[in-house]
Amino acid sequence: MYLGLRSLIHETNDLAATTQWITAVVGVAPYFEEPSYVGFDLGGDELGLLPVTGEPEPPRGYWGVDDLGAELARLEEAGATRLHDPEDVGGGISMVTVRTPHGFDLGLIEYPAPPVA
Repeated sequence: MYLGLRSLIHETNDLAATTQWITAVVGVAPYFEEPSYVGFDLGGDELGLLPVTGEPEPPRGYWGVDDLGAELARLEEAGATRLHDPEDVGGGISMVTVRTPHGFDLGLIEYPAPPVA
């Protein structure tokens, strides 16, 4: 079951500068800030910053699901290609990304409990 868009992840070559800029623009400090990821809670939705080397990819949206494994299997059966295995990113949150038959990437995210709005 799809639960709505839960997270939008932006890649960046300069995590510190991007964090500072986003903080100033949205007027909210990150709720999670580590060298590997910075997360902002914007009205119950996640705006994430992911550090990368090289050229950042376009932002990727993650749709909330109640059963990541079942939805991943269903998408693969429908012709999507898994880009990486599901991963636990902390706090019981699991994520995976697929490429659709039409060439765009789609992320799925499962929370251990519904996110607090």
